[in-house]
Amino acid sequence: MSTGDSIDDIDSIWPLLADSYSEIEAAWRELAQSSQSDLAADVARTVHDAKEVSPKSDILIIGEMSGLMAGMTIGGHLNLLSRAYWPPRTGHDFTPVDQPAIYPPARAALEAASIISWACNHKSEPELRELRAAELWLWSAINGITSSPDHAVDTIVAAGYTIEYSRRGRRRPLLIVNGKPQQLSVGRMIREMLGEISQSMYADWSSMSHSDPFHIYDSVEKVGSGEGFVEVALKVEPVYHVLTGGMVAQAVSVAGERYGTFWDRDFTSVATQCDSLFREMVRIIATIPSPFKSMVEAVLAGSHEDEWAGRIDT
Repeated sequence: MSTGDSIDDIDSIWPLLADSYSEIEAAWRELAQSSQSDLAADVARTVHDAKEVSPKSDILIIGEMSGLMAGMTIGGHLNLLSRAYWPPRTGHDFTPVDQPAIYPPARAALEAASIISWACNHKSEPELRELRAAELWLWSAINGITSSPDHAVDTIVAAGYTIEYSRRGRRRPLLIVNGKPQQLSVGRMIREMLGEISQSMYADWSSMSHSDPFHIYDSVEKVGSGEGFVEVALKVEPVYHVLTGGMVAQAVSVAGERYGTFWDRDFTSVATQCDSLFREMVRIIATIPSPFKSMVEAVLAGSHEDEWAGRIDT
């Protein structure tokens, strides 16, 4: 793995991130064993392990298949994230207009990790996993372009859950839990995985992925009263890349631990590679001037997983 000396040594940070994402990708592909035969074997095991064929078992199977499918995609997202740093690999400068390209694959990797963590959390009781699987299925069915949520609604109701329809807009079906409607979102799954701050970071990455100019740019201010031009600062300072690297490392590590434990696979290599990237990001953080340093530390220590917060010397 390449190493970066400081936040100012950008020529070493770009290869460090590219190498790290590539190594995490390789470790993840080894963990996921994402071939069709492996997927079929896991699904067959899920069906076999069901105590009975019933709406409840159907919901659990859907949840576990969702985690498997998400696991198959993370390697591809990490591959694209590594390739987003292509200019230094080809001898070209990594210019400001190149740098926002990191956010779509980083965002996609975070989304896939959150689905795995939501659906395949071995620490959850079976009843909670069933509930989360029902929420996940309903969320996916509602957002499908060509499919109808009717089958999901019918199965979830047959399993004993209550569904009501929203009174506004498209009258979406809502799962009622403890008398209150529950509406799943990617942001909620990310918050469950890594905490409140990570959800805010995801929203920021989403805006940059959608080319929202007031998120891509740190500042947009007029210079003079009649000059007719603006001065802008792209959100491409190395600090944002360090922050993104730390967030991706946390998300993939948590997803890897849950995926590996749930499916009885060795996730040591994923954990090792993610830990290596995270520690490199923390080391570089020490060279960041204030106020960025405190901001980055707060974000990376914001996970409810105490093991991550404990690695940052604030």
